[in-house]
Amino acid sequence: MIGEEFRSKLSRSGTSHIVAISGLHLSVFAIFIFGGLLSAGLWRKHASVVTIIFLILFAIFIGFKASLVRAVFMASLMLISLILGKIFQGEKVLVYAAFLMLVFNPLLLRYDVGFQMSFLAVLGIFLLKPIFDHILGKKLKLPQILSDILTVTISAQIFTLPIIVYNFGTFSLVAPVVNFFVLLILPFVLGLGFLWALLAAFINPYFLALILGPLLRGILNFIYWTGSFKWSAIEITDNISLFLFIIYYAFLALVIILWKRYYKKHLTPLALWQVWQYEKDTI
Repeated sequence: MIGEEFRSKLSRSGTSHIVAISGLHLSVFAIFIFGGLLSAGLWRKHASVVTIIFLILFAIFIGFKASLVRAVFMASLMLISLILGKIFQGEKVLVYAAFLMLVFNPLLLRYDVGFQMSFLAVLGIFLLKPIFDHILGKKLKLPQILSDILTVTISAQIFTLPIIVYNFGTFSLVAPVVNFFVLLILPFVLGLGFLWALLAAFINPYFLALILGPLLRGILNFIYWTGSFKWSAIEITDNISLFLFIIYYAFLALVIILWKRYYKKHLTPLALWQVWQYEKDTI
């Protein structure tokens, strides 16, 4: 169980998602299984089918939380697109996942905060990340992995900001910085954790525990430290009106539409043809 004090530090540092089973955890699990099967000599199509089976079993074992079901569904469709030779387009798959989950349980849209945040975070990554990639790619000369972590963090938090403030009354000022550094280490920790769980069925992988222990303590201490500052978050007691929600997301929609028009306007004829072919062949 997570104590109330540490839960507060997670909220103030903007890292509550770290301790929840989510698409991040499932992505590491899928990459670990898929990569291992390819290394073992399986063809890409066979590895995709086996990975989908593992993902479904993982969801059954953990429990069908909204964020996990969405992640399993999207990862499975991505792997199916590889099997069929299609190009994966995340926005469309996200809509399919949302529609099917809401048909099964329409109340998720109103009462499940995890569902709302999960879908908005992924939608923000799909729609805003290309913009930040273009802007920051010119301003910052970061390695690709660092650039991706930064743009994913910013994009997801921009899209989920109103939901976080409305439900938790907290606006974290340090969340982008904290998430950037935590996400540098977390995939490595999760990968080692899955490897440890796999090896534990046969041997005692104590050597992995010697690595995992300090890394986990470092992450938790960093979260606790950054969430302890008085200025790390702003407490908002007034409820956000529906009108402000509409204005906020309408502004984001306008920015995205203008960006897409600008982007296509500055493409060469050959690049425009490639974009049209991509959109035509996507799921």
